[in-house]
Amino acid sequence: MDIKDLLTGSMAKQIGKAVGVDDDVVGLLLQKAVPTLLDNMSENSKKKDGAESLQKALLAHADDDVDDVKKIDTADGAKIIQHILGGNKASVTKDLAKAAGGLDADKVDDILALVGPMVMKSVGSKSKANKGLDVADLLGDVMKDGKVDMSDIIKVASKIDADDVKMAANVLGKLFKK
Repeated sequence: MDIKDLLTGSMAKQIGKAVGVDDDVVGLLLQKAVPTLLDNMSENSKKKDGAESLQKALLAHADDDVDDVKKIDTADGAKIIQHILGGNKASVTKDLAKAAGGLDADKVDDILALVGPMVMKSVGSKSKANKGLDVADLLGDVMKDGKVDMSDIIKVASKIDADDVKMAANVLGKLFKK
């Protein structure tokens, strides 16, 4: 599982089937949700003890099996989302529901409960593969202003190689510091 799998929609069909939502709607939601989660993770890593806490969580989820949504622990996924979004969860859910064409907020929560573990697995496996790479460096300043063209994210994400994550993180950081 890689972030690009979520951004390019290859997981949308599987997620849509699991939660009873059209995969095109799920795809729209993912294009907004994944950058939002990464941005919040980046912000959390800048807080006191945030980077250390995030690093521990990422490593704990680095080996999770998330390629089949049926195997994802959605209760844990809901906790992940709550931790990532904190007090902003309700407003983020509302914004994501609107961005997905008025999708019911409960369905957005169901989707996020699946996506949270996928994001943690993707970033966690890269972090684990690159021991010593700081979480803040790994996440870079992803979507610092939240106004990044999704095609730029997809282009960069498609070039990420697990053996060269540090370079990719630097590229992401430079790309999103526009």
